[in-house]
Amino acid sequence: MTGTACLTAAGRPAFVVDVVFRGPVPPDARPFAASPQEVAGPVRLTVAEAETDPRCPPWVPDSLRRAASI
Repeated sequence: MTGTACLTAAGRPAFVVDVVFRGPVPPDARPFAASPQEVAGPVRLTVAEAETDPRCPPWVPDSLRRAASI
């Protein structure tokens, strides 16, 4: 779990808590978007793939690196 602070475009402070869970996934598991209004769809990427994927915001590879280091 990490926490960050930044300023919004309006100049207001914003605080974000990022929680990443890591665990085994059964080989037959199929990811799905539990809330399609908020998530376009799941993707599986390695850290290297996430680092070069233009769809990934910068915090995604950071979170994947932290999870991989555990």
